[in-house]
Amino acid sequence: MQKAQAMRDALDSVNEKQQGKIDKAFRGSIDRYAKSDAYRAMNADVTLFGEKAFRSPKV
Repeated sequence: MQKAQAMRDALDSVNEKQQGKIDKAFRGSIDRYAKSDAYRAMNADVTLFGEKAFRSPKV
């Protein structure tokens, strides 16, 4: 749980422009990501925490 919260806090600190760059890079390598440890960790977080595993959109 602590690692998931640390990841959420890190993502919340990213500004909108940088988040756009991250999103573009992520979408460009989605097949590679689906085979990664990061994906497996995210999948486990979703299994354990449901929607709470995702960050809230910035308002």
